[in-house]
Amino acid sequence: MTRLRIAITINYLAVGGSQSFALALAQGLVENGHQVFVYDFNLPYFTRSLQKLNSPLLQSNSFSFFQFKIPLPLFFYDTLIRVRLLEIALTWLINILRVRQFKKFVQQHQIEAVSSHLMAADTLSAFAVKNLPSVVHSITLHGSYEGYPKAALKKKREKVFSQVNGIIYLTQKNIEFLNHLKHKNPYTKFRQIYNGYIPQIFERKEKSSTRNELKIAEDSFVFIQVARGTQDKGWQEAINAFLITLQKTKEKMVLLFVGDGDFLSELKKKYSGQQEIIFYGYSGNPIPLIQLADVGLLPTYYKGESLPNTVIEYLFSGKPVLASNIGEINNMLGIGTEAPAGYTFNLSANGGINETELSERMLEYIVHPEGYKKHSANTRIQREKFKMQNCVNAYQQFFTTLMHQN
Repeated sequence: MTRLRIAITINYLAVGGSQSFALALAQGLVENGHQVFVYDFNLPYFTRSLQKLNSPLLQSNSFSFFQFKIPLPLFFYDTLIRVRLLEIALTWLINILRVRQFKKFVQQHQIEAVSSHLMAADTLSAFAVKNLPSVVHSITLHGSYEGYPKAALKKKREKVFSQVNGIIYLTQKNIEFLNHLKHKNPYTKFRQIYNGYIPQIFERKEKSSTRNELKIAEDSFVFIQVARGTQDKGWQEAINAFLITLQKTKEKMVLLFVGDGDFLSELKKKYSGQQEIIFYGYSGNPIPLIQLADVGLLPTYYKGESLPNTVIEYLFSGKPVLASNIGEINNMLGIGTEAPAGYTFNLSANGGINETELSERMLEYIVHPEGYKKHSANTRIQREKFKMQNCVNAYQQFFTTLMHQN
């Protein structure tokens, strides 16, 4: 395999599965012999930074990291963008600088392939390499376009998708919005590639979390949910189903939430008297917490849900999963095969969660340990499809195909 010079671009280095995957992909490509540059366009109003949180994804020195610098003192920028007209003008000017600087970066470092992740990075990358015919540009669709449909159909997206060389998608619904675009590149190549995962990244020497530290009894059955703290990740629905289950069994149960945000803060106040519900807050490395739990939850109804990283983390930690049938989750868990690693449930006609069905599955794992053990064992089978080496091989083959076509 020819050694490639690859730039991976992201919107901002903040908390999220897309950003985490972009960094893990960079690590995997380096280990396959490529020279990789990670370029952060730095949209500074996102405050939950992986840098500030000392994420283990940033501990690697194997890839080169670059970040666009806002040409203003940050406090001054934050003040200006509060005025709508100033925000529009300032964003327009800074985006011009972003495009120019990244184009210069690509030329200086002799980049051959650009892999962009998330909507703004796709757009800025596309404009930067537009007149660089020797550079191929591939977009990975993580779900942001269907999550923000109005933004996805703006005129500037037409320009992006009229010239992009390749599109990688996680699940079929990722590419459905393209049907509404008038101008597309007829020569664009498509390929479905699952995100890869590198569990070793999270094997840090720090002390592992224990049930005792969280005041959880060793004989408690622990359900855990790790996600962004937005309402559409199904936090309230998980609580409702958990409380229903509590009424149906005398077994000890705990619901452990890992995440933060305004919505979770409100829930924490609301259920402050419920000892069985623990609001841990954000964790830059949730793996030790997942490992002390019994089952992973993700009752999400987020419209852009595609291939949630949380589900992959559950599988690599050996935990069966109870989740919504949305995006690629059914296939992730092997639903319909002889070795499922959990249960999924369909959303209602109005896009809601069936809390009664979720509660029934929770209870089933508690009262039928044989089924629980079988699903736990099946996680070893289902996680095979997310090995980073498989993902990296597919990405580099796709880049090579695009370069030969270019």
